[in-house]
Amino acid sequence: MNIKELQEKIEYDKIIRSLLEKLLATLDIRSVLDAVLIAIQEAFPFENIAYVIWSGEGSEFSNLIYIYSRGAKEKSYIASIQSDMQQFVKSLPDTVENKNSLEEQLSKKMYYEFIAGKTDEKIKGRPSQFFIVPFRSGSSILGLFHISSVSQKKLTEELINTIQKVVDTASISLENIRLLIQEEKSKVEDLLRSMTNGVVMFNSAKTIIVANPVAGKIAGLKNKNFTLTEFIDQFNKNDSKTDSAEGSCINLMEKIDEMLNTGKIIFIEEFLFNKNYFEIFITPIRNPEEKITGGSIILHDITYIIEIDKVKSEFISLASHQLRTPISVINWYTEMLLSGDAGALNKEQKDYLEQIQEGNEQMSKLVSDLLNVSRLGTGSIKIKKKATCLADMIKKIIYENESLAKKKRCRLLFNEPEIKLQKISVDPKLINQVIHNLLINAISYSAKKEKSEIDVEVEENSTDYIISIKDNGIGIPKKDQSRIFQKFFRADNAKLIEADGNGLNLYISKVIIEAHDGKIWFKSAENKGTTFYVSLPK
Repeated sequence: MNIKELQEKIEYDKIIRSLLEKLLATLDIRSVLDAVLIAIQEAFPFENIAYVIWSGEGSEFSNLIYIYSRGAKEKSYIASIQSDMQQFVKSLPDTVENKNSLEEQLSKKMYYEFIAGKTDEKIKGRPSQFFIVPFRSGSSILGLFHISSVSQKKLTEELINTIQKVVDTASISLENIRLLIQEEKSKVEDLLRSMTNGVVMFNSAKTIIVANPVAGKIAGLKNKNFTLTEFIDQFNKNDSKTDSAEGSCINLMEKIDEMLNTGKIIFIEEFLFNKNYFEIFITPIRNPEEKITGGSIILHDITYIIEIDKVKSEFISLASHQLRTPISVINWYTEMLLSGDAGALNKEQKDYLEQIQEGNEQMSKLVSDLLNVSRLGTGSIKIKKKATCLADMIKKIIYENESLAKKKRCRLLFNEPEIKLQKISVDPKLINQVIHNLLINAISYSAKKEKSEIDVEVEENSTDYIISIKDNGIGIPKKDQSRIFQKFFRADNAKLIEADGNGLNLYISKVIIEAHDGKIWFKSAENKGTTFYVSLPK
């Protein structure tokens, strides 16, 4: 061995030691393969180095070939990499356990990701020599390295042996990673098996990594090794789609694609499937670099909660109906006494009766609201649409509430549209209730100052009419804004202004607007005012 060969060997050994240190410090498959690629690229004059990993080991790299190229290469050069890999796999002995799987993957369309370099059709030159080095795990192959060069310099046996050592070192590390992944997967499976929720975890290629038995049982799948498509198809065959549950007609595969593309958590509040109700969460799974590598589906059976809620609604409805009669009787007799039909009253008696009447009216309104909540919750309320002029409706509501506004030192302003709006098909009684509720809230929670104004507008765009009601009142605290449309919820600052509210008006308004395929939302800042918006489709 001459001095030059000895120096090369020492340099090769340094590379292997450096690589080994990196491999021991990582459990990330991609990091291992990148470390191997960099080690080869730093030591040897190759024009192009590429690797692919078998889809059964780290399937997030399925159908991807990673390339490190010195400079630009023509597309045919890049395309030859897949062809070379195919020929190499075909030449492998049948004793290689995953030979068929590798052949199947390499026969499909592969995508390329450049770690360095790019394609350029102006660049000509095919590799004069190449060789492929597999990295193995027992009798299986974990992946392939494709190393090519346009140089005419002949490869030495020492150089090839060194590259083989580098790849063998990586193979040991990859096998350790695989064993650790299998161990962790086993722990996850044990954990999921004990859960009452259905859980399915999948990678970015939408291949199931792990699913618990509850998920298969919910979907009605007897085969334990079902695919994500088979799982979702069960829900597409849903016999409960005609039910009123909002989520029943949702395409779950579209929601999965949306999650993978945007990274947003998808929440389906109420999905009816085979007479059971489920909450569904579709959440992204990310790697340490925040790249989305897959997702999970969590199915939470809420049938019992829905049934309890229905019983509660039925009780509220029944109790409210039963309360109507005594409330009407109290109101009737109170009016008779106040009118003097049963004899003259002194001032003190009259004051007491007026307080009784005011309390009775509040109770009557509460009973009416509870009945509305019950009907809206069960879907029994009927929407009777007819052509309605929104501007005329708003003017009438403002006129009816002028006296209350003056009492609260508020000025009501209606910015009537310059162009007359065409009539819209809505239930006038229900939409009237929504606008009335929002206007009463604006008046009730307006600032206590000389020039307290409430601006009401109705505008249109290409698809909707948009009503806005703006006040300069107490506003909604940021901590309460997410709950403002919930049943019986009231912000703390609102309770200080109006102690007698029941927290149902905004909930009722939201349900009515959504029943018209519209939207309701707001913008608010504490002590600066609130603007509520209602959009109704034309």
